[in-house]
Amino acid sequence: MTNYIAQKQSLPLYVQIADFIKQEIERGNFKPGSILPSEKQLVEDFNVSRVTVRKAIQILNDEGLTYSEKGKGTFIAQQKLKHSFVNVVGLTEESQLGGQKVSNKVIDFAVIDAPAAVAQKLQIAENSPVYCCSRQRLLDNRVASFETFYIPVSYLPEMTEQDMAGSKFAYLEAKGYSIGQITQKLKPALPEKRIQGYFDIDPLTPILINESLSYLKDGQIFELSTVYFKTSEYDFELIAYNE
Repeated sequence: MTNYIAQKQSLPLYVQIADFIKQEIERGNFKPGSILPSEKQLVEDFNVSRVTVRKAIQILNDEGLTYSEKGKGTFIAQQKLKHSFVNVVGLTEESQLGGQKVSNKVIDFAVIDAPAAVAQKLQIAENSPVYCCSRQRLLDNRVASFETFYIPVSYLPEMTEQDMAGSKFAYLEAKGYSIGQITQKLKPALPEKRIQGYFDIDPLTPILINESLSYLKDGQIFELSTVYFKTSEYDFELIAYNE
């Protein structure tokens, strides 16, 4: 470990130590929930002062990579899932990249007459039959998001509640549909009472709401969706291009 920090002498020692531990976390050498070596051990390993070690740990805590409990030590935090708003990919696919297990808990599933507001956005006739489905999205059995979506029944006349307990993207592809474009509207908000219950959060914990329209490759609107993200479970990514 002393060899590692010797290679980066231009950076403060505590930054080098924090960077080293970050790399170990990324490599999977420190698992979520596991405890870091004690301050005393880190002092010996890196041949630095206790103050330097504490500064390094503070960086890790501030970035959400670790958390400290008085009298117990510093633990590796559950890593957030990276969510991109510029790629057409579902939670199941994102979780596979992050090495986490995803599951869905269907709360409501019904065929309803499309309300005027829903019909307008889907560009279908009012009262046309649509699926209305609400489900919790879980990562390693932790609720990460809550989704409500509407899809015209004409596209998937045989869709069932059980189908939506799995990957929606995989189901669509199995039925021969491919999403070509998604338009999204994002807004930060405080959670309504229902969402507080689903996420087990207090009324002042901010969430992110994403209302989207999904288009098939032929340009037809396929789905209207609203997703409520539990921000403690995600890192969000937006990419800007200079054209």
